[in-house]
Amino acid sequence: MSWLSWLFGTREIEPPAQVDEVLHYIDIPQASIKRLTAEAYPQTSLTFPVHPLCMIRDRYATELRRFLNALPLSADEIEVFIIPLIDWLIRNTHLLPASEYFHHAGPGGLFIHELEVATEAVALMAAAPDLGQNQTYEQKHHDKTRWIVAAAVAALIHDIGKILDVDVTDQHDNRWNPEVESLLDWARRFGISEYFVTWKPTRQHKRHELAAMRLAYGSMLPYRLLRLLAEHSGTTILSAIDEAVVFGTGPLGSVLKEAEARSLANDAETRRHLQTQTGVQAASAASPTTSAIAFAIKDLSACSWSVNQDGSPIWHTTEGTFLFLDGKTAREIREHAIAHGNKQVPASPDGISSVLLKDGAIDAQDPSTETCFWKLRIADQTLSECLKLSHPEWVLQAPVTPVAAEIATDLPEETPPAKANEEPLPFLAPTGNFSCTTRKPTKEKNAEDPPQTQPNNGLLDHEFSAVLDATPSAQESMAFVKRILNTLAEESKQPGAGSARLLITAAQPDDGTNAFSSLELEKLLTNHKINITTFNTMARMARETISAGIAANDHRLTLTFKDKK
Repeated sequence: MSWLSWLFGTREIEPPAQVDEVLHYIDIPQASIKRLTAEAYPQTSLTFPVHPLCMIRDRYATELRRFLNALPLSADEIEVFIIPLIDWLIRNTHLLPASEYFHHAGPGGLFIHELEVATEAVALMAAAPDLGQNQTYEQKHHDKTRWIVAAAVAALIHDIGKILDVDVTDQHDNRWNPEVESLLDWARRFGISEYFVTWKPTRQHKRHELAAMRLAYGSMLPYRLLRLLAEHSGTTILSAIDEAVVFGTGPLGSVLKEAEARSLANDAETRRHLQTQTGVQAASAASPTTSAIAFAIKDLSACSWSVNQDGSPIWHTTEGTFLFLDGKTAREIREHAIAHGNKQVPASPDGISSVLLKDGAIDAQDPSTETCFWKLRIADQTLSECLKLSHPEWVLQAPVTPVAAEIATDLPEETPPAKANEEPLPFLAPTGNFSCTTRKPTKEKNAEDPPQTQPNNGLLDHEFSAVLDATPSAQESMAFVKRILNTLAEESKQPGAGSARLLITAAQPDDGTNAFSSLELEKLLTNHKINITTFNTMARMARETISAGIAANDHRLTLTFKDKK
């Protein structure tokens, strides 16, 4: 059978394997099984064994009980509303790490991170004031419970999109597809005892939130839970979950951010404890700040910096591997870290070197005084602001021939001042949303430019022909999708009219729905770097008076009209 036949449905889908174990609230032990604590995060082994569901349950029993017992629900309600989410998490996140370099970067890290954030979110929401407005006391009482449950739900799903950021394979290169089956079902189908995880080099920062919503509504959230959350307030609470996960805004946004910050702080403390016990340093037990700096150095070395070239910050020499850390390089590291959600990275060479030295990531030039900077002579140039990396693998992606170098002994006592042509370091940390992708500057408005029309908050004239060079942020994508929906609503009043730009050709559906050719809309989305799955997800989340969905296989656009609440 060809892969095209397989893909487009001319096959018979085999039923999933029979599951011989079911998760129940009553079966969770009162405390974690100690013999299992060395087999999942936090621990120092980086193997990924295929443990059964009950073993993951027992390993994290203490954390599960702490979370579940904090909920304002009875045991029966926990069984009905929450246990299906935990069951889904175990089967799909299993022992996957939460990140490659940053927090919870070990086996089981993703699952325990979700649990920690959920536990903190429940505590924060329970202490928060009532969010209901113009409600009776009875309504506020009932909705208070729902808001607490919503905070837990947002926390449990906020990072599940990361399962799409990794390739999970067995020793025969059979690859797990999270869109088709759970990791445990996949492992059972191939009869494997361990699996291997590789982070996808093409993954995009901050795109896993949209994937999380697709997975959540597609397979994770049970109908009875959604009905509970919408019972008294309509879409208000569900919309708050969407906003918190995708944008970090709305009534639950600050709760989710604070809960995640507490989980990261807890992970940092765990790593420090591991380093004290095991002596493991740098990437496996370093602070999140060191991990963020290490990732920035590695990524910049792979994408922007060269090795052993004039003007390059990276020098692989006969004396070791060095990073030339002047003010410009420090700013590049910090801006990269901020763009990937790590605002705690210092902006100065002294700050960065101090963090790296503390975690043993660099070698001190003088251990007695903890002097960080080395003076390096290479050919006819002298570099006096160099850090000697303890882990050259951060920057050496392939074998590099070392260049001859000499360590100078006349290093000045203090870090040399910034050069005159360098920009001054900012005193305050930037608060904007940075991106590593370079965008073209916005064209200044000219008096001769034709006026832009925007009927009913729809698309501007120039947006129909614009082609973006960079992928828009989630916020920009959502705003664009809302303008598309407003344009579709306007054009649907007279489809096929001369002024129509998207609804040019009507389809011929047999079910009486409002269907049109999606070719024009697909072209528009492609030009604006938004894929069809993202559009469909955002169109559902937008909750406008019109909803839209594209079926890519037959290029069909279906419109659904509804009353806006």
